[in-house]
Amino acid sequence: MIRRLLMLCLIFPCLGLTADRRVYFDSLTVDDGGIYLCYHIPDLLDDQSLEVLRRGVTSQVVHHIQLWQKKTLFSPLIKEYYYSQRIYFDNWEKKYRIITPDENRLTAQLETVREKCSKIENYWIISLSDLLENQDYYLSINVTFQPISAESYNALSDIFQENDHQSHDGKKSSNYLNILANLLGLGDKEFSLKTGEFRVLSNGTIDPP
Repeated sequence: MIRRLLMLCLIFPCLGLTADRRVYFDSLTVDDGGIYLCYHIPDLLDDQSLEVLRRGVTSQVVHHIQLWQKKTLFSPLIKEYYYSQRIYFDNWEKKYRIITPDENRLTAQLETVREKCSKIENYWIISLSDLLENQDYYLSINVTFQPISAESYNALSDIFQENDHQSHDGKKSSNYLNILANLLGLGDKEFSLKTGEFRVLSNGTIDPP
C-alpha cells in the first residue's frame, strides 16, 4: 500500500492550496424574453490541475446555479440547474476532450480547456414572464472542480484494493486514497458566489442590469 502511495505521489504533482475560491459575476442580461447569466472562475484550472489532465486523469467541473426570490423570513428557491463538464486526454485522438450536455469538443490546446471550463457565457436562467414584477431575486452559484472525477476515483480505488490483504471491504483502501488526494491537493475544490439582488421592471428590463 505504501508503495502505491509513493507511486501516485510521483505521478501527480502537489496542487497549490492558495487559489482564489471565488466565482466572479460578469453580467445578467435580457434577450428574447429570457434572462441569461455570465460568470467566470479565474483560478479554476491552474497549471498543476492541467498537468493532472496531461497525466491521463479524467477531471470534472460541476456548476450548480440557483435562483431565489428574496423574502424577509424565507427565500423560496425558484429555479435550480446543474451543468457538468468532463475533461480528459483522448489517447486515440491525442487531444483533450471536453464533454458537456450539449457539446463534445476536441482540442489540442490546454488554454482552450481552461477557457471552456472556467467561463460560462449566456447561460439561460428563466423567462421574464415567470418572474414577478418589482420583486427582488438573487442567484447563488457553486462550482465544484473534481481533479479526480468519480470515474477516475473508482479506477484508482480498484488499484488500491487489488491484492490488498489488509482490507476485505475496501474501506481502508478508500480511506488511504482520500488522505492521499487531500495531501496532493487532488480533493474537490469549491468556488462560490451570491449575486446582488435584482428585479424585473414593468418595461421588461431588469434592475440593476
